[in-house]
Amino acid sequence: MPTRVLITFWRLLTTRLAIILRCICTYILLLHMICWKCMHGNVQLKYMQID
Repeated sequence: MPTRVLITFWRLLTTRLAIILRCICTYILLLHMICWKCMHGNVQLKYMQID
């Protein structure tokens, strides 16, 4: 009985961890894309100012 409870608890923990990791990865990816777009936009603005 205790082993079964432990297994179910471990599965729950791993699934939660997987979901959290997935969320973090998605968040980082979005943040990276936004930062890249902002940097790209700033570069374009700088070039426009030079012209």
